[in-house]
Amino acid sequence: DPDGEQIRFRLQFKVSNKPDRVELAQVYAEQLKEIGVGVDVTVLEFGTLFSDVKSSNFQLYSLDWSGITSEDIYHYVFHSTMVPPNGANRGGLVDSQIDEWTAAGNQEPDFE
Repeated sequence: DPDGEQIRFRLQFKVSNKPDRVELAQVYAEQLKEIGVGVDVTVLEFGTLFSDVKSSNFQLYSLDWSGITSEDIYHYVFHSTMVPPNGANRGGLVDSQIDEWTAAGNQEPDFE
């Protein structure tokens, strides 16, 4: 449906009950609706949400990262070798280009 008037499929978006997370999910839902993707926002208390995320029980989710001081956070979250229990690639993303980018991001810059 090029006009985005018909919902082609639906996804469940799990978020914590923090107001900013709920608002963000609602914005994403409205934007995706414009291209025919329905989004059901499910608001959960953090412990339940995080348990679902850790067990890969989600279609979409949003989490806050706090206290991140490591420069290799993208490697930990997106590299194909970081699927649990090795890391936090909970969506199981495998993409050689992203692997390349995250590996390059962990290198010391060569200013010469």
